[in-house]
Parts: sequence; C-alpha cells; structure tokens
Amino acid sequence: MVRSIIFLADTEECDLKANTFIKLNFFKYDIGFYKLNELRIIPHIRKTTFIKMLAGLESPTSGTVDKTLLDKKTDTEEDTTETLQVSYKPQYISLNGDQTVEAFLLKTGGAIIATSQFKSEIIHPFQLSELFDQPLKYLSGGELQKVAIVSTLAKDADLYLFDEPSAFLSIEDRLTAAKIIRRHIKSRKAASFVVEHDIVFQDYASDRIIVFLGQSGIYGKAYSPSSVRTGMNRFLGNLKITFRRDPRSGRPRVNKLDSKLDRLQKNQGEYYYEK
Repeated sequence: MVRSIIFLADTEECDLKANTFIKLNFFKYDIGFYKLNELRIIPHIRKTTFIKMLAGLESPTSGTVDKTLLDKKTDTEEDTTETLQVSYKPQYISLNGDQTVEAFLLKTGGAIIATSQFKSEIIHPFQLSELFDQPLKYLSGGELQKVAIVSTLAKDADLYLFDEPSAFLSIEDRLTAAKIIRRHIKSRKAASFVVEHDIVFQDYASDRIIVFLGQSGIYGKAYSPSSVRTGMNRFLGNLKITFRRDPRSGRPRVNKLDSKLDRLQKNQGEYYYEK
C-alpha cells in the first residue's frame, strides 16, 4: 500500500537527522535525512497520532519523542540545545462560546494579530477581519477552520502542525490556506507537518515529495525526497490513477479511468503532469 509525504524544502540551513527529535519505537518511521526548514504534508499512515505525539498530546507505547534542537556552533564555541516550540491545529475544531473571533485570536496569538504585516499576509487574504465581531458559536465549519489556522500561525514556534487544514473550506480558500501556510513557514524559517488529503492543496504547497510504502498501524518506509513530478508519478502509479493539468486554471484534474488521455499517460509513464 502506498502512502505519501509531500513537503516544501525552503533553504539549506539546519541539516538534522529526523530522529534528532522524532523517536517513535512503537511505530517505525524510516525517513532518513531532511531539512528543518520544511513544509511536509502527510496523507495516511497514522498521521494524526504522529503529529499529536509531536505536539505532546499523546505518548508512544515505548520509546520517546525527543524535541531537543541542537544549535551547532563554530569550532571555538560550545554547541547549545533548546526545546522545540510547537504550534498545533487539531483535526477536529471545538471552538464555541460567546467569545468573539477577535478576542479569541488576541488571547491565543497575542499582539502579532494586530500588526499590519500579519493582517496583510494572513488575516486579509482569509477575509477574517469581517468576522472579528462574530461570536465563535455562530461560525460555520469553514469559518472556524480559518480562525484555527490563523491562531496556529500566530504563535511563535519552530514547528507548526496542521491536521487537515482544508476541511470545510471552499476550493479558493483551500488555495489561499496553502499559500498562506507556505509563505509563513518560509518567512519564519520554521518547519511544518501538514496532514492533508486534497491533491490541489498538496500541489500548491509542495516543491518536493517523499512517497511512503507501508502497512497502516505497523510500519512506514519512505523513499528519498524527490521532485513533485517524480514523487507524484510514483504515488499515482501505484494507485493506477492519472492526473492532467487544466490548461485554464493550471490545477491538477483526474482523468477518467481507461479514457484516451488516461491510457496515453500510463503508456508514457506520466501519471502526473507538473506543468
């Protein structure tokens, strides 16, 4: 069974082995090397359990989750360590009550919510300021999702965890969310794991891909990081599904099974068109 991790690698700073802060002995993850400054999108393979452990909400049956960051110094300075700071958006959002959106964001995110940069880069693209006076209990599922995403991004963290951020969002808001998260992670020079099923969201948010093979709940083994084209071809090839690129919108579209284009792309080994 094929599983995939899709992620954005930003810069070449801070090389770390994955197990410097991820040690899950009850569930084997063979994910090799990666950069700290990355956005990773994880569909399947106990994904929610995995990021809950990173968030400190669940503990492994055995082993540890070590969130220690090692700051490598020069030869004349001593190395220092610090604890990885995590910001987490859960899969199921349980925001309710009479508190307004603005009051909630100021309470959870602090003063950054009121800064012009945060407003222009995150709040305004989501059109969230229009909801500032609304009580949380009156918000729709999509509106609550936006509030939860913004609240998560407002926190100062080294690692941002999002569990299905596109749920309940319209297609346009999904694209907005992908762009906002991607831009914020790059500007913060942070890392992010994003559990997501939406191919369009993945397509907009990703520069490179890791494809996972494994058995759900038992183990997961990853290929080396590859280009979007290589990784998606590997992933979709195992699923026997092909995607074309819509000439107008530029978005990926699934081909009808056994259609002329589906057969042509399979014969060419092109299950996914990057452009």
